[in-house]
Amino acid sequence: MFLGDVLEVRSGLVVSRKKAKDENSAKYKYKQLNLRSVSKEGYIIEDELEVLSTDEIISSDYMTVVGDVVVRLTDPYTAIYIDDAYAGLVVSSNFAIIKESKDYNSKFLAFYLNGDTAKKKLYSNMQGSIIKSINLAAIEQLELPLIPKSTQEVYGNLFSAIVDKLQTIEKIRELEIKLQKQLVEQVSKM
Repeated sequence: MFLGDVLEVRSGLVVSRKKAKDENSAKYKYKQLNLRSVSKEGYIIEDELEVLSTDEIISSDYMTVVGDVVVRLTDPYTAIYIDDAYAGLVVSSNFAIIKESKDYNSKFLAFYLNGDTAKKKLYSNMQGSIIKSINLAAIEQLELPLIPKSTQEVYGNLFSAIVDKLQTIEKIRELEIKLQKQLVEQVSKM
């Protein structure tokens, strides 16, 4: 079974077409996913989200919804499961949006897409000379494992727990680096 047979895959928004000419007088402001805001471990780095200022409302087709899986179209092709905390983000054209389906568990899908098997298939479909990317067809043509949905849910929940732990570890690392810099600064003032 191919991903495109059971799930809808959409492209993100070409942001440059919607950006307000004058950001100060823009009517609407949205948080937007960008390449820096996606960790290769499969979570969103909130501090790296950008603000998109527009003069018009962005279509919900380009906004994240709980249960979506967003896939980066350039290396490392990271997939992210969208939970409550990240619903309503604008997805740029650097990403594909895979809409949730009752036939396949989205958390498991993100777990599977971040695995070596799926990544090897995506790497074999790279295009471009300077910036290597994949297209939506490459995602739609990925073969999905045929396992019961209950098993998908178990693995999906395990994936979520692992991603949460990795995110916590990264926050601790950042805080320790900040503490180290503060301590060096204090010592240098003595």
